[in-house]
Amino acid sequence: MFQRFYVIAVLLVVIMVSGATAQDDPVAEYAGGVLTFDYDALWGSYGGNFFAEGVAFPESGEFPAGQTETCGGGFSTSNDTTTVIAYGAVLNEDDTVDFSLIAIREPGDLISTGNHPIDVETYMCLALYFDNVSDFTPPDDTSSIEEWLNAVVADYKFISTSGSISVSSCDEFGFEGSFDITMIDPDSYTIISADQASFNFYLLVHPVAVSDVTNVLSSISAAPNPFNPMTNINFELANDSMVSVDIYNPAGELVSNLWSGDCLIGLNSFTWNGCADDGSKLSSGVYLYKITADNQVVSGKIMLAK
Repeated sequence: MFQRFYVIAVLLVVIMVSGATAQDDPVAEYAGGVLTFDYDALWGSYGGNFFAEGVAFPESGEFPAGQTETCGGGFSTSNDTTTVIAYGAVLNEDDTVDFSLIAIREPGDLISTGNHPIDVETYMCLALYFDNVSDFTPPDDTSSIEEWLNAVVADYKFISTSGSISVSSCDEFGFEGSFDITMIDPDSYTIISADQASFNFYLLVHPVAVSDVTNVLSSISAAPNPFNPMTNINFELANDSMVSVDIYNPAGELVSNLWSGDCLIGLNSFTWNGCADDGSKLSSGVYLYKITADNQVVSGKIMLAK
């Protein structure tokens, strides 16, 4: 059920944001992250905290083994419009799922930083929160937003009505920001305020940015990502090369040099243990790995989890 629910939730957003279709060419898929916010009803005692942190659903659609939280999403550009979608899901003890999703569309080839007002007319910016999802049945009328919402069985199905999503950064490597919004459940007319919110999603599927030079490097990956305590940075060389593998913190400071020297043609792999070169343990967060081989430079983001 969880795989179908995730897919349908994304399709719901795609339908709601006019012009975004299944033919959009994906630039990147976010492989993990964190999404959290507090919520309180404007009247009554309903309220709580949503917190999801982890890697994305695998192709099986089930929660990864031993994992009760998952985060993921995607970034794509098509028809001169860029779309970013990010989700978090939490598996409850009674096998229901709490699910939240945010989405922004913007003309052009990027999502700008700053505030994006919630759009209730064309859904260029929206957020969803479904509390205790227990079932889903595909609707007969797939063109109706109302039918999609009715297809999900949950205690509450909130959709944003006002406020804004603030974007700190958004590209094919990650999506980060916060929001302060009001949401309504159309069935119960319960209205909640969602604030103290933050989100941060990271790339895995396409983790490289390659300079315009002869390609020596290929098959670049970092796994696991997010990680704790160790991750492996892997790549293949088209020929024997001088290689350096470095780790930088969010401020752009070099914290660890994993390798500087000769590497042989074929598969190479280096392990980072989340520590600086002096052996001190680094705090959780996003780090940048940079691989230099001959004149080619490749970089990607990795997340050191709590």
